[in-house]
Amino acid sequence: SFTKEDYVKNYSLNKERLNLLGEKAVIMHPGPVNWKIEFQDEVKTDSRFLMWKQKENGVYVRAALIDTILRKNQ
Repeated sequence: SFTKEDYVKNYSLNKERLNLLGEKAVIMHPGPVNWKIEFQDEVKTDSRFLMWKQKENGVYVRAALIDTILRKNQ
């Protein structure tokens, strides 16, 4: 059977895998993240890891959608 350790060994994004992607790579994730499973901690501070900005922008997008829906239904 496929274990958590197998997943981490084969798929978890770590510094070595991140470096293979190149400088133009963009890493996004809607959150929440399973740290140390999906991503290793060293990915958090990489400039290509845009999850923090993605999450922030998601708040604004959802607020705009709710505002649009509420105004339409008035």
